[in-house]
Amino acid sequence: MNRRPHAPQACALPGCATPRRAEDSLAPGRSSVKYTWAMEIRDLKKLARFSEERLLKMPVFDSERMLLDLYALLPGQAQRVHAHEGSDKVYVVLEGEVVVRVGEEEALLAPGMAAFAPARVPHGVRNESASPALLLVVMAPRP
Repeated sequence: MNRRPHAPQACALPGCATPRRAEDSLAPGRSSVKYTWAMEIRDLKKLARFSEERLLKMPVFDSERMLLDLYALLPGQAQRVHAHEGSDKVYVVLEGEVVVRVGEEEALLAPGMAAFAPARVPHGVRNESASPALLLVVMAPRP
């Protein structure tokens, strides 16, 4: 899959800073360009939203090396079982309870628990409880 190189971009999310280009002198006669940012902060409670139709994935942070998403699942919603060729994934439960599948194994995760899905291993998540669930999901390297 061909992807363009990731370049710093402004974003419209709350707390997102616009990158600034700055010249950084390495040695006399040599310089390199680097990007600097203010610290980026997200209020996950404000980002979270649910849909009666399907699981929602909300981007939290995205770089050329990783993705961090917020998943919101109402009771009965699920992410289909799938695999990523070259990226690992971590599910971290913030609220509610979910069943996570990694390979042939399944486990019930409660708030504060996390599950790791290595690259190429089928994985997915579903909410079998009576309450909404909120998860942080990290993927690295970025697909």
